Amino acid sequence: MNIINMLGWIGNAGFIIGSYLIAKRKIVGFYFFSVANSLYIIIGFMSKIPSLWAISCYLVIMNVYGIITWKKNITITKGISNMKKENLISHKAVMRSFKEEAKRRKRYPILYLIRDSYYSIKNYIVMLPLNIKTFIQRGKRGYADSDVWGLDYYLSDVIEHAVRKLKRDSYSGPEGLTEGQWIDILNEISYAFHLSKRISSNDLFLIRNKKQREDWNRTLEKINKKHNRNDRCLTPHEIKAFDKGWELFKQYFHNLWD
Repeated sequence: MNIINMLGWIGNAGFIIGSYLIAKRKIVGFYFFSVANSLYIIIGFMSKIPSLWAISCYLVIMNVYGIITWKKNITITKGISNMKKENLISHKAVMRSFKEEAKRRKRYPILYLIRDSYYSIKNYIVMLPLNIKTFIQRGKRGYADSDVWGLDYYLSDVIEHAVRKLKRDSYSGPEGLTEGQWIDILNEISYAFHLSKRISSNDLFLIRNKKQREDWNRTLEKINKKHNRNDRCLTPHEIKAFDKGWELFKQYFHNLWD
């Protein structure tokens, strides 16, 4: 057996072993591929077959790339695994930090007053360009790009306060209604959009089914205790007022002028 045949059989063995190991998701399989392809580079030179050693050179480069990529994926996978483990305790850690923060605030009120003032000023400066842009856009077209991020909230807020303003300044109402009746209607419309705004900000939840509402309220009670919040579902009375306000809004939409 000449040396070229011997190198060829060793290379073939490397490919077979490497293929098996890669199938088993073992990175060492790429090392066997690299050795086998390196042997075929030698065979190509000895046999004076440029196409053989050229393709073998390319495959060695791809084997090295495969090793590097594999190692990166292993690192990422370990990182994700660690994140999952950390997330199991993150909630308790966050709640503990909140309680510690509250204690420190009571202990050092002046220090926290200075700190809060600093961050308020800093945030005002950081947000100033966006606030100026928002102010100009609202003046030119009635809404800003940032309003579209939560258009339901923005429109509910505008309608609520605009209707309140109309109620204060209105000198007349639709034909057939007394001033008191029109004021009551405007109050109901304004209240409906006040509720709508709170629904949009996730302070209130609109759930019409009684059983689902009761179940969700029990869930919210637990969440509120843990996170010091006051979220809840709309009561049956509020749902009725919400629906009535929307109906009145549709009915008297073209009367909302002074």
